[in-house]
Amino acid sequence: MGEFLAAFRGLDVTSRAAATHLHTASTQFSTLMNLFAEKTTSPGMQACHKLRKIMEKGLYVWRAGAAQFNALALGASDTDLALRTSAGGGLSQSIGLSSSGGSAGAPVAATSGPVLLLTFPLSDAESARADLLRSSGEHKMASALAEEAMDLDSLLDLRNRLMLLEISQEHDDREHIYRMIAAFVEQLRFLLDISSALEQLHAECHFAFQEYEEEFAPAFDVSPLKVRSAALYDTLKEWRQVVQDVRERYYFLNFFSMAHVLRLVHILDEQVYAERGSSIARDLTAQLHNSLLFVSSSLTIEEVEECLARAGAWRSSVALEERERLEMFGTLLDVLFAERPPVSRIISQEIVAKGSRYIFEQGTQGPYVVTCDTSEVLDLVLTLYVQKGRLPEPEEVLLCDADTRPEDLWLMLLRWSTAAEHRRSDRLFVVGNVHELSYGAQSQTVERVLQLWSSAAQTCSTLVFISGRATGQHLVTALNARKMELAPLEPETLRSLYASVAEKYCRGLCVFTSTHAGEGKSHAIRRRASQFNAAYQHVPVNGR
Repeated sequence: MGEFLAAFRGLDVTSRAAATHLHTASTQFSTLMNLFAEKTTSPGMQACHKLRKIMEKGLYVWRAGAAQFNALALGASDTDLALRTSAGGGLSQSIGLSSSGGSAGAPVAATSGPVLLLTFPLSDAESARADLLRSSGEHKMASALAEEAMDLDSLLDLRNRLMLLEISQEHDDREHIYRMIAAFVEQLRFLLDISSALEQLHAECHFAFQEYEEEFAPAFDVSPLKVRSAALYDTLKEWRQVVQDVRERYYFLNFFSMAHVLRLVHILDEQVYAERGSSIARDLTAQLHNSLLFVSSSLTIEEVEECLARAGAWRSSVALEERERLEMFGTLLDVLFAERPPVSRIISQEIVAKGSRYIFEQGTQGPYVVTCDTSEVLDLVLTLYVQKGRLPEPEEVLLCDADTRPEDLWLMLLRWSTAAEHRRSDRLFVVGNVHELSYGAQSQTVERVLQLWSSAAQTCSTLVFISGRATGQHLVTALNARKMELAPLEPETLRSLYASVAEKYCRGLCVFTSTHAGEGKSHAIRRRASQFNAAYQHVPVNGR
């Protein structure tokens, strides 16, 4: 102590910096001591200190970011897609096939779903104290005042540590600590339920849960969390029913996933406030037209502009109820496409004559299943349409993989089930690579197919499932009574078909081949894309 006093008396405390440091030490001494006390206790007691801060100062926050849309061109036959997809998928995209996305909703939005964070907002006095510390150069002390936010993993880790905590009988706050732990565990249970509901509402594109934020303060009473959780699940159930009802009423809505509907409604709302004739308005109309080409490649941008120019065709939907927004978009699609015949790109009769007789004659509507070798799936798809005398259109074909979404399968079935009511009784819908689907996805698909077929036998067209495996597939077994034996066209005929399609419908199509892997195909493709300042987009074919 004598040495300390001697050293202290030798300090120059007349400078402004020294006075500031002494003032900081005096005012923040209790904070410093609390910090030492927390950091030097056992891990279990540190968890208790953290829990006390949560209950006293914490704030649970959910935040969901806005969607960042990045739509692929959904092309008309004259769209220059060949270069962007020439890494194996160029030809399939150019003739109108879609891989793992049988709607125009193939990933169009990169969104930040609801994230749960536990924050520790500073009071006005604490904010002023932190500012004073930073101005004095005490950044570590200031950081100690501002607690870092905790994510869900951190909260679960804290819960696990608290659940393992044992407190001696002699501890004065034993009952209070256990009461806080029980309240926190119960809170976390309902917080997880709320997070799950918010994630589903966001993922299923509920309009009200895209740019979204909600807060809850920790409390011993969890009834507000329980009520909110139940309300969110009721909202989710209602939203799913709304989507189902509107899709059954508006046929052309089934050409788009909800992610794509969200994007298009957003574009239409922006279009309302854009000055007519401005570059912004033209760009928005071009984006809208580009997506609507998925329904009919014969639609012109002038027709879209004319439709939007009509009074009442579209008004800002932001203030409307969710059902009204979907119905208004469905009505707009009906105006554009209800009287428009579907596009059919005819193949030359010379090629058709080389194929076998088309097996699906008039009156053979319904679901069928076909099996073949995995490498023949795409050839068999083209064979079916060659026999029909035309190329497949984008909305008719879905090539599955392990990531195929249930929504895409459901939309394909909805388009098939009432096709005859919308001038599409002759349409052929094909779902290929069904062997890539999980057992659950196949089971759900079979259930929906049989349900729709029983209620829409007179309004459906022809639907063919193609599996690259004949055994061990639930869908093949369940539809065994509707199984047909088919084989692809001869290789020479298929080569003629590919050449004919490439010449007529594809611009700039290049094929890169090599006898061995690793000889530079991908590098050559990327170099060519760079030369033409084109985007490189890999589109898997045959589930790979």
